[in-house]
Amino acid sequence: MRLLNIINQNSKWVASLVFLYGISQLGRAHACWCALGVIVLSYACKGLKHVIRQPRPPGSRKKDPGMPSNHATGIMYCAGYYAATAHDLTPLRVATHAAAVSVAAGMTWLRVYHGQHTASQVVAGAVLGGGGAVVWHAAGAAGALGVLQGHEVLRRTLYTICIAAFTNFFIKGYRKARRKLLEQKAG
Repeated sequence: MRLLNIINQNSKWVASLVFLYGISQLGRAHACWCALGVIVLSYACKGLKHVIRQPRPPGSRKKDPGMPSNHATGIMYCAGYYAATAHDLTPLRVATHAAAVSVAAGMTWLRVYHGQHTASQVVAGAVLGGGGAVVWHAAGAAGALGVLQGHEVLRRTLYTICIAAFTNFFIKGYRKARRKLLEQKAG
């Protein structure tokens, strides 16, 4: 039970590290295309939260709207994009991709288990993330990635945007974790 709580509390960091490893295995332009997709979906998810304004379950420590779950969106985007990159489907690759999606689904369900989201909020986030990953990957395969690879200025701009967005994500996360730690020490 304690292990599940630790995994839940650190899910965004675990998912981020797995995501960074995964995109490091792609070509640079493809990696940035993939990262741009998760950035776009993250903002879309936050926008939907403020339009839908569905509260989180009673007892949740967070007070912002919960529909859809941003954790589920990001985690399932990572797993969905990884699954969408499957080529030459050997039994090992099928098993690896299925395991990635299964682990991601389990990580998102921890949000329900620990009272941070309702089941419908997590399912909505998972559908947004997984569906968004498939659409984003298809758009890249249909030509967007080729355009990006063919234009040096556009590619460098995208790299800069991705680096800035991920740096911002980690700095905000660090500050939040530090503030929480200081509050625990003071209280």
